[in-house]
Amino acid sequence: MKKYYLWLILVMGAGNPVTNELMERFGTAEEVYRAFRNNCAAAGGDYARKAEKTTLEEAEKLISKLESENITIITTEDELYPENLKQAENPPVVLFAKGNVNLLKNKLLTIGGTRRATEYTIAAETAICEELCREYTLVASLCTGCEQLACLSAIKQSKGCIEILPCGHNHEYPKGTQVMRQQILMNGGCILTEFLPETKSSNANYLKRARISGGISKAMIIFQAAADSGSLNAAKYSPALFFIPPEDVFSEKYSAAVTGVRNGAKLYLSPKSLKTAFEKDYKPKNVNFDKPVKVYKKEDSDDIPPVIKEEIAAEASPVSDNQQFETPNHEKVFNFISEKPEAVTFDEIYRIIDGDIADLSEILLDLEIAGMIRAVAGNRFEKI
Repeated sequence: MKKYYLWLILVMGAGNPVTNELMERFGTAEEVYRAFRNNCAAAGGDYARKAEKTTLEEAEKLISKLESENITIITTEDELYPENLKQAENPPVVLFAKGNVNLLKNKLLTIGGTRRATEYTIAAETAICEELCREYTLVASLCTGCEQLACLSAIKQSKGCIEILPCGHNHEYPKGTQVMRQQILMNGGCILTEFLPETKSSNANYLKRARISGGISKAMIIFQAAADSGSLNAAKYSPALFFIPPEDVFSEKYSAAVTGVRNGAKLYLSPKSLKTAFEKDYKPKNVNFDKPVKVYKKEDSDDIPPVIKEEIAAEASPVSDNQQFETPNHEKVFNFISEKPEAVTFDEIYRIIDGDIADLSEILLDLEIAGMIRAVAGNRFEKI
């Protein structure tokens, strides 16, 4: 019953790997509930105390509230729960959906890429997504750039797409996207999250969203990404990963395609490229973005092996210190943190950038993923 799943989320929180450990041990959410009540869950004192204070009545009230807000509750026991997502690492035990939940039964295709797409990427993605959304249901977020463009392409074709949120349904993320979100719903789309309605977005939630974005579909296309792009977080969970041929194989802006293709990903050349990934006997491949590959410079282009030329995946040339940052704000934030003898607060950093809170949150996440900074207690950040 759904009330046990909601009780479990109230106790454990969303995206908690301990939740899946408990589900594996006891089989169902109801049995996990009974294990806590019988003091045999062995999940830790903090969880035991939270479980003791949380009642089924609270879960039932929450269900009524969600239903009144037209939010559908989808548990791992439901037929609507995407089968592919069950195979992902630490899959969410509950999903909360608005809109056309039947889209979850369709052939899902995740779209990813940078927030700062080039003109080439925009033109290529628009044409490709408008073609693919006729056969596939596109999965993305409304983050500016490649993902938002995918949703916009589906809207223009009057096709339903699926947006994955890093927050609850009662919060707008990114800011200024509520109109487009309504357009998604009006065109038969679906808004999906694992977070309760009042949950705000956070750095940790972006990483949790990544496993849903990548794991929910049988394939993912990345249209543009540098080697340290945040879009690669979702790529790590995708069973089949594709990149479009880079505009410039030596450009850092497309360097993730180089590493990806050399380590197991494929190039997207036409809809036929996706066919194998959606066959029943397809076996997922693990694409390692940490595996080093040979670096080529433009002046060495004559020496590049033919196989790399055929795959259009020559490694990007080394970058200078000021080229390793995706935007000037990335560099400004990193330099500001580096120059301080102690960890600095989010508010201190926010004062020196050109952008809003959402922009800064994403910049900090990018730098943290790249191993350049780390978050410490008190919502502060320091150089590694």
